[in-house]
Amino acid sequence: MLKFNGIVPDLAEGGKQCIEFAAKTKMPIMDGIETLRELRRSGIVENTKIIALTANAISGAQEYYLKEGF
Repeated sequence: MLKFNGIVPDLAEGGKQCIEFAAKTKMPIMDGIETLRELRRSGIVENTKIIALTANAISGAQEYYLKEGF
């Protein structure tokens, strides 16, 4: 789906590399929920679908992320 939409993600192999990527691009360090809330609050992505890709496979996680707006 990402390729179909012309999106080329940065792929981190773990948390440390993710932080390094974020530091290089001057991105704030926050989790996905915090980031989504800030994007929505700022109005930057009013009509944009946001997709969560997570390793969180605990019971209820899907419902939680959908409730948060992913």
